[in-house]
Amino acid sequence: LHHMSVRKETHDDNLLHNSSSSGDVDTLQQVLNSGRVRIDCCDSEGTTALMLASAQGHFCCVRILVEAGADVNIRRKSGTTALFFAAEEGHLEIACFLLQSGFDVVTNGGMALFIAAQGNYITIVKTFLEVGCDPNYSMSDGSHSLFVAAQNGHLEVVKILLQNGADDGATPLWISCQMGHASIVRELLLWGANVDEARKDGATPLFKASHKGHTAVVEELLEFDPCLGLLANGETALHAACLFGHQEIAKMLIRAGADVQLPNQVRKKTIVNCISWCFGVCQRARVLLIYASVGQKYKLSIFIIRSVAGETPLQLAEQLGYDSIINLLSKFIQPAKTVSKETIL
Repeated sequence: LHHMSVRKETHDDNLLHNSSSSGDVDTLQQVLNSGRVRIDCCDSEGTTALMLASAQGHFCCVRILVEAGADVNIRRKSGTTALFFAAEEGHLEIACFLLQSGFDVVTNGGMALFIAAQGNYITIVKTFLEVGCDPNYSMSDGSHSLFVAAQNGHLEVVKILLQNGADDGATPLWISCQMGHASIVRELLLWGANVDEARKDGATPLFKASHKGHTAVVEELLEFDPCLGLLANGETALHAACLFGHQEIAKMLIRAGADVQLPNQVRKKTIVNCISWCFGVCQRARVLLIYASVGQKYKLSIFIIRSVAGETPLQLAEQLGYDSIINLLSKFIQPAKTVSKETIL
């Protein structure tokens, strides 16, 4: 509960906060009847008794405090309110009561909606939107409710937010691709998200999904005709798939028309990148044999390409002692032929 303190300056203040936090209705009523406490007294972070009761789900205490004059709109230093804490823990009854008790949704509702979306509390999200909480409220770090719902894979919340005008640019699509939430990726694309929207580093949703190995996400993205060519970051999605050994994704990209011979920005071929990276990982270098069993699009062959250091993949494998890869490469290399750097047989 965000380290909310219950220690106050006076004994009665402590009783007020402790009873609200624990749900001790009798003690709470006695303290309030004594007239010796300020009902909205708070700790150094701005925590009130109403916030504590709301966070812990003690509806009776919440009602007693509100009826006794507790301010439902007080915010902690962090900006959080009693409604925020009720929403964070999924306390629907308390959330509705606070809304009915004069809570200012225009000023304070956006943050509560964000935390409800993060927690996948569908009914609370619907309720907040119905009373006017801003679906495009931006948190201090710039994130929106749609982003956090997409990040956590909350499909129904994403749908509800989209239906209510949520719009956070390409960020939700990008994070969904990174996290592997294929159904959310599809939903966002159907609502008009730009399939090729890139981050500042030039990476597109397809590039990130290919890098992470999210096959189902790549499949969804390919239905919306993404760019398969060179991106602003100097790479392609096929480079990303090969670099990290994602064979099925590489096959899918080739079927969709990715150019297996398109060099990246540093003039290394896709297959060379795959080998040089995967050698240091494990036998995933088998991805280099995406030799076009892909729909008969390419002739079965293997590329003999010299690296920047003048070494072929086979020579590099021999130096590193990867016996299984040596055996694999040897089956496809014809030793009688040699080629110079960047030449393809």
